[in-house]
Amino acid sequence: MGHRTPLFGQELRRGTYRAVGFLVDAEGLALKEYGNYVFRDFTVGESRPFPEADAPFLAVNLPHEGMRFAADTEVTVDFLVLNGEVGTDGLRVKISLDESCSYLADELSPVRISGIPAGEHVLQISLIDAEGQAVEGAFGSVTKRIVVE
Repeated sequence: MGHRTPLFGQELRRGTYRAVGFLVDAEGLALKEYGNYVFRDFTVGESRPFPEADAPFLAVNLPHEGMRFAADTEVTVDFLVLNGEVGTDGLRVKISLDESCSYLADELSPVRISGIPAGEHVLQISLIDAEGQAVEGAFGSVTKRIVVE
């Protein structure tokens, strides 16, 4: 879940959570340089920490869940990779739209998708290792639903 304000309230059930905070520029794109983001794991109630706490993971800034786009606009996919580096550590990010088309990103630059037909679509953003396999763990993949009108 994402929150777009620095202060927010969220009711949480017992479990283990990871909070990621990052700065954005005037366009709303994440500033990806070291020092512009922070993440913390925490537990609510009696829970165990994540076993893969130091594994690389993915945080998606854009699009937001349920975001709506006009048919003639581009969809911007903006993401961060933490605890690892895209390219240097053999990591890449796979972006798939409705499981029908995909793109592999070798850098942290935003990816812009155009020509998406009207309707509801599923965008899958996944962290891929050097062998082309999905990075295991709770934060290796993010799914967002978007609507093109």
